[in-house]
Amino acid sequence: MLRDGLVSIPWYKWMFAGTHDRAYEQIREMKAYAAAHGIRFTVVPLPAGSAYGGEGTYALDAMYDDIDRFLSAEGLLGRDARTDMAAPAYYDPSDHLTAAGNERMVAVLSKVVAP
Repeated sequence: MLRDGLVSIPWYKWMFAGTHDRAYEQIREMKAYAAAHGIRFTVVPLPAGSAYGGEGTYALDAMYDDIDRFLSAEGLLGRDARTDMAAPAYYDPSDHLTAAGNERMVAVLSKVVAP
């Protein structure tokens, strides 16, 4: 479901590669702050709509699997929303969430915030 060049899988991979180390460092900082203040901390990466392909494929699986491994290694509760957010109606052509996508993500987050 690549969308007319407005977003691209190579761009997402480039962005992840360039911010990977700093993003993980910041997650560790947030985890430490939350722990020091008795706050439960959870990470739910938002899938990229343009990465969904036919037959249940997701072009950024390796990136999201890396995030999942990092969260597990850090002992962080995470939620993989790839399956939950797989409908094309959840994304506009620029890969931002539509109203339906926002509603669906709220439902996903509510399972994490108030399980």
